Amino acid sequence: MSRLVGYGDLSGDGRADLLTVERSTGRLCLYTGTAAGTLGARTLIGNGGWNAMNALVGVGDLNGDGRAGLYAREAATGKLWLYPGRHGSLGPRALVGGGGWNAMDSLVANGDRSADGRPDLLATDGHWLFRYRGLSTGGVAAAEKTSATWWSLNGVF
Repeated sequence: MSRLVGYGDLSGDGRADLLTVERSTGRLCLYTGTAAGTLGARTLIGNGGWNAMNALVGVGDLNGDGRAGLYAREAATGKLWLYPGRHGSLGPRALVGGGGWNAMDSLVANGDRSADGRPDLLATDGHWLFRYRGLSTGGVAAAEKTSATWWSLNGVF
């Protein structure tokens, strides 16, 4: 696997799930969480092409549809895409951030830090921590640079 992503509940059973990207094929797979705290069988939810993404972030309900979504950063362009969650799958992607996201080392879902009812996105550029408030469209607002430097915490995210 080239990527492992803690997602939240994609399957709709009330348990956290795991998404993976197969290194050799670029396929996206879902492993559902079980009542025993283990993972269920693998289900293919996305054909090849996911190796083109260099960051995947499972976040909460971004667009108000009651399902967690997935942010994916495209390596070649630096664009940020939203894949809305569906019952056991992902919906068609929507562009939520133009090129330039490759300037960020890390993208992290951290819940609703702004307390506006929508999940936010944190990012680091190697020196600074930025907060992007989630919008009702599933996109993010302009960056809010925090007062903290993060260069000395290499590898935190």
